[in-house]
Amino acid sequence: MNIVASELFGKQLAEIADFIAQDSPSRAAHFVESLGTRLALVTNHPFACRRSIYGDRDDQRDLIFKGYTIVYLIVRAKNEIVLLQIFAQNLPEGFDSA
Repeated sequence: MNIVASELFGKQLAEIADFIAQDSPSRAAHFVESLGTRLALVTNHPFACRRSIYGDRDDQRDLIFKGYTIVYLIVRAKNEIVLLQIFAQNLPEGFDSA
C-alpha cells in the first residue's frame, strides 16, 4: 500500500517538527525519520493498529507513536493509506474522516 498524506496532516507534522526543532533540530529530524519508518511498517499490516476512536469506520485506524496519535484511513480501492491527522493530547479540532 502507498502512503498519502492529507494537507492537514502535512501541516500538523510540520508544526510538530518546528516545535521540536526549537529545542533540538536533530531530535526533530529523528522524530520525522522514525515516524516514516513506523509508517512504512503499517503499509504491510494496515489493520494492525486499533480501530479509530475518532470515527465509526472499520477502515479508519489510530497509530500511537511517541505520544502522538496518527489517524489514518485505509482505501483498499486505491491501495492507499491516507494520513488524516497527527496530534498529541489535544483533541483534533473539526475532525473530518473523509
